[in-house]
Amino acid sequence: MKIPKVGFELTTALSLFHQRGEKDVGYSKPFRQLEFTSALEAELELPSDESLSIEFVNALNYTGQAAMADVSIEHFNEAMQYLVFRPEKSNTRITKEGIIAAVERCSIVHAVYEVIASADDVNKLAALAIEDGGFEDMYKEGVNKHATWCFRARNYGELAMSDVGKEKRYSSRARSMKMEKEGLKALTDLLLRFGGKVDLLEPDCKIYIFDGLENTRKVLSRRLAVGPKVRKI
Repeated sequence: MKIPKVGFELTTALSLFHQRGEKDVGYSKPFRQLEFTSALEAELELPSDESLSIEFVNALNYTGQAAMADVSIEHFNEAMQYLVFRPEKSNTRITKEGIIAAVERCSIVHAVYEVIASADDVNKLAALAIEDGGFEDMYKEGVNKHATWCFRARNYGELAMSDVGKEKRYSSRARSMKMEKEGLKALTDLLLRFGGKVDLLEPDCKIYIFDGLENTRKVLSRRLAVGPKVRKI
């Protein structure tokens, strides 16, 4: 599937940066941002006297009921961040293709998502996405008109406690079936423009609504890339 070469404003958040989980809390913390920044600089072939200026802004803000140490809350909040690019000379080299290539070589990164629209009401997302044009390549007349797709929703806001005393927003349990039903209905005008079929197993394009992010915003995004599969030796 061709990645649409949509321009982006360097002073705004282009992507949601999702880190892999850790068995030992804080183990990969010192390397997370450094790994991605270094990989992106390598992909862009920056001269040795230039460096990128990227701000990582937390997208999560823990407000749950489960008792956690401050350091655990800090790591939870940093698990998903916005990438904010400042309008400096070296940053003008950044491309969507470069970000994808960098993520694909980062062992600590789970995935990166392109932010298409955000609102406090899920029913506003479709109109904003159509206006933005972030899915135009998936339309019936688009370059990716035959691309398959699926839709998922994740809720990182306050959820009910499980039987073992953990909040259900952690790990894969952050998936929200309720939000997926609401989201599919709210995105109908957008999804009806797509030319490809639904594929729940291995789609060409994964579409997400993330709920419960900072400022209680609902974010509509498309997954751009995932980090490579890794295993412990």
